[in-house]
Amino acid sequence: LVLLSGSGNPIIAKRVSELIDVPLGNRTLARFADGEVNLKIPDELRGKHVYLIQSCAAPVNESVMELLLMISCARRAGAKRITAVIPYFGYKHHRRYSPVSSKHQSRFLTSGAMDFAKMLEVVGVDSVVSVDIQRPGQGQEACYFSASVPLECVVTTNLFVTYLSTKANLRSPMVVVAPNAESLQKAKKFQIALHSAFSAQHAAAEDDTDGDGDGNSEVRSESSSNPLDIRMAAFFPSSTGSGYGRKLELLGGASFVGADVVIVDDI
Repeated sequence: LVLLSGSGNPIIAKRVSELIDVPLGNRTLARFADGEVNLKIPDELRGKHVYLIQSCAAPVNESVMELLLMISCARRAGAKRITAVIPYFGYKHHRRYSPVSSKHQSRFLTSGAMDFAKMLEVVGVDSVVSVDIQRPGQGQEACYFSASVPLECVVTTNLFVTYLSTKANLRSPMVVVAPNAESLQKAKKFQIALHSAFSAQHAAAEDDTDGDGDGNSEVRSESSSNPLDIRMAAFFPSSTGSGYGRKLELLGGASFVGADVVIVDDI
């Protein structure tokens, strides 16, 4: 196999290379005077499985174009199979723009994510790996690829829950916050998973607090008077407007006094 990286996030590509013990392939990525991408891949790609690591974070359009040209270049060089690893899938917020017909009050649904997926397919991608590509409760980008292009999505909820419950030194009470309506379902799942993780830790600690393995009942009684408290709250627009200037209203009645707060967004 050949592992190649765009300029979207070279740190991730380098880390992946170290973890799987496969060196990053050679590629020259520059810009012509008018801003067009100048891409060259000197390595032999014929008959090989090429993995292209390219996050489509800002500048999004630059990153998207780089990825498309890398796929096209690998295909023309005779690669047997091309997998695009896209940690941040460009234009995945496909519901940002929904023009409304004033006559029928209907919406013309558009999807930049679907258009991007079609571009990837046309230039020759064989499979795609991405992260948190589906916004809970909304469209599924997997449907935008044909059945011949499998899309594997890494869902990060459990990864973050594991990190926060073992490394972040959080303490009860906690409040899990959804900063917008789109993140509400994801935040709720996060709250449930976080509660399960901390409950398991507390149960294990209570079973052998004194180190003798007898599950000290006195410690259990004391602990039960301070149950694990992980609350849920959400922000919603309280007035008309758009962008970051609109006012937000806190719903859920959770108190933040003395609490550790975890904000679960969809990016």
